[in-house]
Amino acid sequence: MNPALRRIRPRTVSFVHHFAENGGRAAAAAVAAGYARGGARAMAHRMLRDDCVLALLAAEINRRGPAANEARRRLLLPSRPEELRVRFEQLLAAGVPARLVGTAERPAVVLVLNPTQGAETRARARRLNPKDIETLK
Repeated sequence: MNPALRRIRPRTVSFVHHFAENGGRAAAAAVAAGYARGGARAMAHRMLRDDCVLALLAAEINRRGPAANEARRRLLLPSRPEELRVRFEQLLAAGVPARLVGTAERPAVVLVLNPTQGAETRARARRLNPKDIETLK
């Protein structure tokens, strides 16, 4: 599958929204998204190392603007691994590097890293699920 287009679980999408909403508390966002309380911290750790999740977080934080400053600040803390901070800064600088397409039950992530790739990626997304592709907001 094209790395610019990847299926993502609805719970992961929920994690992204809760993370941006609750000020960057990853374990609390994982619990709110439906992951088990006992494994929420480990799941949040795993998700924050996934480039697609980071791209969605960057897009969501950019979309929310000043309301998500606390989530942005927590992701850029010096206590976070340097690799994570650098990748997140790059994704934030890219503007809106990712968007969701599909339905709430079957979302997919479309990473649009440059304008020429965008049209091709959207065409592939349409072939992925042609009947019910719509942008999720």
